[in-house]
Amino acid sequence: MSSKPSFYPGEATSCAEAAAQWSARLHSGRFTPGDEQALEEWLQADPENEREFLAVEQLSSLASTLDKDLVSSLYGGAVPVRPDLRRRKLIRNTGALVAVAGSAGLASLLLSPQAVYAASLQTRVGERRWIPLPDGSSLELNTGTQAELRFYEDSRHLDLLQGEIMFSVASNPQRPFIIKAGTIQICVTGTSFTVRRDAEQVRVLVESGSVEVSSGRWWNRQTRYLAAGSGATISPEAGLNIQADVDVAAATAWRQGRLIVRDMILSDVVAEINRYREQPIRIAEAKISQQRVTASFLLDEQSAVLQALQQILPLRAQTQADGSVILLGTL
Repeated sequence: MSSKPSFYPGEATSCAEAAAQWSARLHSGRFTPGDEQALEEWLQADPENEREFLAVEQLSSLASTLDKDLVSSLYGGAVPVRPDLRRRKLIRNTGALVAVAGSAGLASLLLSPQAVYAASLQTRVGERRWIPLPDGSSLELNTGTQAELRFYEDSRHLDLLQGEIMFSVASNPQRPFIIKAGTIQICVTGTSFTVRRDAEQVRVLVESGSVEVSSGRWWNRQTRYLAAGSGATISPEAGLNIQADVDVAAATAWRQGRLIVRDMILSDVVAEINRYREQPIRIAEAKISQQRVTASFLLDEQSAVLQALQQILPLRAQTQADGSVILLGTL
């Protein structure tokens, strides 16, 4: 059997129309291995592709459970027969179906249930915030964090866009707390843990209780369970890696205004310190970037951080006119 795709949306097709075509192809009974590879490449090409595709899949799945008369009334007439993928009318028909369903309120009804509580959360660079929630849970936001929070009758959701949050989740087995960070999902019913998202890399550390971590695309998803004192790092390159024994207290010392590093190379230490600075520290010479550091820094006293670095290592900190700092070797 050929591995080449037997189907692929045209270049002029919009993201929404392409998602509808891919969904129709997936359920047509003619989905080939080549199609699967082409779909994966299309999904990975743009985050918007995946969002549109998952929305169409959810819409299709949930619409199938509704009363046919309700679907017909929302559509505005008799629902047309699903178009044949071999016909050129596919783009117009599937696009119209999604558009009409959206205008009639079906997409909103199915994909956006009414939240009983919603909030947009953020912190500036260097800022930390503690936020109590109406269910008895609380969040501690670290520097430069952005998140969207939505509570529903039967579930609690947080989308972590960037940054780091310490979660203290009030136990409620009937109302799970679900955190999404890119393609990563963490599900708990009540526990204490931290989630950090740096671009496409996500790190989860469990202080107490246990959490369920899932990663990967929907067709190749991995799920692992983390107990207290363990953690996981997830990235597109390395996948999901479990750390069985993690110093959670040291990793979350930022909650007390400290950065604790143990046997880290200077370049990694500087990267951590820069998370809390408006103007960055730069290392001028590659030869000093691999020096190893073990120290505890006060995050709110950046001048003390620079002073401590110069005491620990043979370095000289040179402050620039814009507030940035260059580290030079003294040997």
